[in-house]
Amino acid sequence: MSTESTNSSTNNRFLTAAIETFEKAETKKLVTALVDRYYPLFAAKGVPYPKAIRVKVMKTRHGSCSSAKGYLNFSSRLCQYAPAFVEYVVVHELCHRKEMNHSAKFWALVRQTMPDYEIWRKWLRSEGNTMIGRLPE
Repeated sequence: MSTESTNSSTNNRFLTAAIETFEKAETKKLVTALVDRYYPLFAAKGVPYPKAIRVKVMKTRHGSCSSAKGYLNFSSRLCQYAPAFVEYVVVHELCHRKEMNHSAKFWALVRQTMPDYEIWRKWLRSEGNTMIGRLPE
């Protein structure tokens, strides 16, 4: 392996790590602000505040909820999406703190919290996965 290709590989890893660090920090600020904005609606329903709001590099999901542990997990790449879509992801995961499934009661809670959620749900199905996993390992 030449010195030039070794340097290029090292530079690519450094750049990827720097981008991931930036995305994690930006996404953490964004989703934490949204959780704080929406949480009073859930507190009124007896839902405890999340024990942790975590941002990770996720290959296949925009968010997830560990109801038993009280964790909300979000993809670090959310900072690249439209703010209203990020809002939908946060609302979706907060609703899982009350309804840990995708039942009619869950979707009614999503609708009550974010009446235009269907726009973003449809967008997610058609376009939303285009950025997940786009950076090299």
